[in-house]
Amino acid sequence: MKEVFKKIEIYKNSKRKKAVMLNVLLFFTILFILFIWIYFKPQFIRTKIGIVLTVIAMILVIFFNSKMKDTFSKINENQSNFDYLNNLKSIKIQENYLQTKIMSVYFVLLSLGIVLYIYEYLSMMKPIVQSVFYLALILWIGFNWFVLRPRIIKKNQRQINDLIGQLERIENQLVEE
Repeated sequence: MKEVFKKIEIYKNSKRKKAVMLNVLLFFTILFILFIWIYFKPQFIRTKIGIVLTVIAMILVIFFNSKMKDTFSKINENQSNFDYLNNLKSIKIQENYLQTKIMSVYFVLLSLGIVLYIYEYLSMMKPIVQSVFYLALILWIGFNWFVLRPRIIKKNQRQINDLIGQLERIENQLVEE
């Protein structure tokens, strides 16, 4: 039982560290984007809308990521196995929501924001350069959406499912005895 709690503690600390690092990275990215807006002074309204959509997407992830970090903080070994298991299941539900719904909204807003942002700068280039750049962007967005995103979701779900399964087995053994 101690080994399972140790694995859960390692998982919990890892997720909290990743959440903090992601929030810091997104915060500095937002500052950089705002610096670009102020320094380069885009002329088109589409460019400004693209910047706003990108920043909104990042703020959305920071908000929900912070909520997840708080949920991890609520779990401790002093809880009953039942409460511990229920908290893990709650984390699983929240992570699933974050990884499916919130990340989907994030990718859509970020992709739309980038497309709108680069429109102004690409409009000054030759059509062939525009086509190549847009094609590369669409391929990159597709790769993220259809390859990387599903892999990350499966990996995260597998980790939490394994921990919940181990804790449920222990709980069932305790009930049987």
